[in-house]
Amino acid sequence: MRRLGFTTAQTAEIDSALEVSSDSYLTQRLKILSLYAHGMKHKDICEQVGTCRSVIESLVRRYRRGGIEAVKAMGIGKRYFTEEQIAEAKAAYEAATGGLIRRHLEVAYLYVQGKPYKDIMEATGYGQTTVIRIVQKYWDGGLDAIASPPSASAQKRHSKYYEFTPEQATEIRDALKTAEKKHVIRNLKALLLLADKKSLQETADATGYSLGSVCQIKQEYFSEGITAITRKEHRKKQPFIAHKHKFTAAQKSEIESAYKNGAVNSKRAALRLKVLWLRANEKSMPDISKETGYTVNAILCIIRQYMKNGLESIIKGSR
Repeated sequence: MRRLGFTTAQTAEIDSALEVSSDSYLTQRLKILSLYAHGMKHKDICEQVGTCRSVIESLVRRYRRGGIEAVKAMGIGKRYFTEEQIAEAKAAYEAATGGLIRRHLEVAYLYVQGKPYKDIMEATGYGQTTVIRIVQKYWDGGLDAIASPPSASAQKRHSKYYEFTPEQATEIRDALKTAEKKHVIRNLKALLLLADKKSLQETADATGYSLGSVCQIKQEYFSEGITAITRKEHRKKQPFIAHKHKFTAAQKSEIESAYKNGAVNSKRAALRLKVLWLRANEKSMPDISKETGYTVNAILCIIRQYMKNGLESIIKGSR
């Protein structure tokens, strides 16, 4: 019984490809399609081939979208697009004059070539969510859905958000004059290039940033203003608050007495008390860690517990 939705020609095409296939992986995929096309139930295919329902459905979708070439292209970096589909995407991208539509078509063209999302994001400056949204639009409506111009309201929002005003350009120049830290200067120079109508690629080439980094700097500026770029200029490294982990003379005496008398009821409590004793004798955190096997973070937790609840909480081994 032939599966509903598969024509006689499609079933014959699958069977013919299966007969001449010499690749074991391709043979298995074609066998699954052949069994499905001839009307075998999902459960029976799974038992016979050793696969699962989702794999069967995925293969069927890919075949219906791209034919036998789509199945052959699986696993070799071309996803499941035919040469005609790739050529069509390339032609649309090269014919685009610029702006948002060209960038969206670039995403589609890179995608049909089999480029991973990471490479597409690097090349276009888009985030993963945007790339996925454009790819989904391509699947839903083809290249026409991507090439159609955005609505007037969308254009207005995009223009308002991403175009620099003369006041913003002046603000960036003024901040650049007083900046001292190298990474702040670099970020401000990237913004200034964008404000001077340079493209993302030109800015990336001039500053040494990736396209994704340039995009992130731009988004941070428009979201939070110049402070998002310059706040690191004024950030000072805070000194380590040593007094929180230092013991008074009375605490040292208490720890020393308990440690020498062995006033503990378990090995765990003894080890924790040793941590306090070593710290009371001015041992560093790394040295205590080596001697006791505790991590520095665990040592700090023990000290804080002692500071908060006293020696009894350590001796009893409670937390």
